[in-house]
Amino acid sequence: MTSGQMILAIGGIFFLSLLILNVNTSTGNRIIEVSSNEAVIQATGIAEGIFEEIQSRAFDEETISKPCSVANDLTGVFSLGEDASENATNKSTFDDIDDFDNYIGMDSSSGMGDFDYRIDVYYVKEDSPGTASSSRTFLKRVRVAIENQYLPVTLIFYRLISY
Repeated sequence: MTSGQMILAIGGIFFLSLLILNVNTSTGNRIIEVSSNEAVIQATGIAEGIFEEIQSRAFDEETISKPCSVANDLTGVFSLGEDASENATNKSTFDDIDDFDNYIGMDSSSGMGDFDYRIDVYYVKEDSPGTASSSRTFLKRVRVAIENQYLPVTLIFYRLISY
């Protein structure tokens, strides 16, 4: 083998090594992307389940047994959250939407590990539903933040619920 052939052989091995590295890197990135997409789909399903559960409750503590026609009769802005008779670790005891405020839970039903979530409930302005209200209104916004090891960021979902 001449020195020219030796240089060509070394160059060929070098380029083959680069090709193998690029294939491995792109395969690894693809696996991460697929896992991340699957986690987003799972988190979306979990959020929808949470919203359905929340919407199955009364709008407010004051609307459980009787209708309410004045917003000021609803639970106070700073009193949102579980009532004294409810158990913060057992959401099945919650009887109205705002009982879920500051609730922290975990869903481990998927094969992708634990999905940790936090629920926040607050009044919003009826003419600007993206803005929290400092007074009672007939419109509440539910925020669900979900985290998982395969999610690149915390996913945040919102739902408006009106009375």
